[in-house]
Amino acid sequence: MSPNGPNVIRTQAEAQAARKATRFCYLCGEQLRSPGDTRSRITNDHIIPKAVLLPSRDHGDWPFILRVHATCHGQKNSVADDILTPWHRVMSGDSEIYNRQDVAVVRKVCTPLNQQDGLLPATPVSIDTRIPDGVWNWVRGFHAGLFAEYLPNDTRQHAFLPMPQEFLYTTERGTGRRMPGLSVSQMQRQRELILQAIELVSHDGRANTVEFWSGRCTYKAMWLRVSDHFQCWWALCVPNVQRHSEGLGLRGLPWLGGYERTALPDGAIAVSLSEVRAMTHEHDTAYPLPNRGKESG
Repeated sequence: MSPNGPNVIRTQAEAQAARKATRFCYLCGEQLRSPGDTRSRITNDHIIPKAVLLPSRDHGDWPFILRVHATCHGQKNSVADDILTPWHRVMSGDSEIYNRQDVAVVRKVCTPLNQQDGLLPATPVSIDTRIPDGVWNWVRGFHAGLFAEYLPNDTRQHAFLPMPQEFLYTTERGTGRRMPGLSVSQMQRQRELILQAIELVSHDGRANTVEFWSGRCTYKAMWLRVSDHFQCWWALCVPNVQRHSEGLGLRGLPWLGGYERTALPDGAIAVSLSEVRAMTHEHDTAYPLPNRGKESG
């Protein structure tokens, strides 16, 4: 952690300190009891599952781990192991990473709207909401580790798939209605601006950062002051994530998204919308989340 700047986790020692400081289960928010208390068994949770990461012999390969309730861990892993990890491996396009079982899972959660031969035709598909929901759990873990603060699952948030919305439709919860998004060029531009803003704020030393697994996993977050609340814009880069959109002939992007908080966490530094627009030279910088109130700055 950084006493005079934004909280960051870049070393194994800092990761271990964050693990000790997080005395609650980041998945449910309840306090963790002592390991000897049989009423609530505690286990270690890899925020990013090992299966998402490529094998490596780098001596700096240390994971980012938090303690959670074993029951919460099992519920999270049922999504991460059964759906999100196979989807990520297949979308990487590397046949040495995924297997036939992974492909079978992807066919179940990614339904092509226009049936074509081939594994992943470049046509709109309906994506199981458990995929972005699984990534949202990763973000909740990073928030807990950085700020020792619980981030509720029902927080107003959105996670962008690392590819254009025109190719991938979202499914509205409750109704199952397909919700087409922006055009390819519009969505690509929006995400590039969000990533550019995060990188510029990071370069200025005002972003919260988690780096682990020899730097091959990087989470960066910037905070934006908006009216009576704050928005956190985040970018998550894991091995091969850029290939998700490169396979469609577009610039590779990481996972991107945003969420809201009524108060700025200790160890976070907020910037104004006017600063973001000045940095990106873009007056109409888009929000990861629609603005609910009057713009600030």
